Amino acid sequence: ISHMYYRDDNMAVSDVMIKNVCVLHTYDTLRKAVKLLLEYNIGAAPVLDKTSSIVGMLSAVDLLRALNDIIDEKAT
Repeated sequence: ISHMYYRDDNMAVSDVMIKNVCVLHTYDTLRKAVKLLLEYNIGAAPVLDKTSSIVGMLSAVDLLRALNDIIDEKAT
């Protein structure tokens, strides 16, 4: 994106943000999160609670950490 907008330092975030956002919910499974990130080729997604308020972000790195914890648990 930076190469497309380098001439305008006054552009707003709203001019370049993604408006159709894929989201996860606090009650979704890790399996669903993995499938969502893979299906849409994204590296992270906002996480919403039951009232649709944003409570955090889940990244691919977060999922790798969870997988690592699972592997460590099974090894012991």
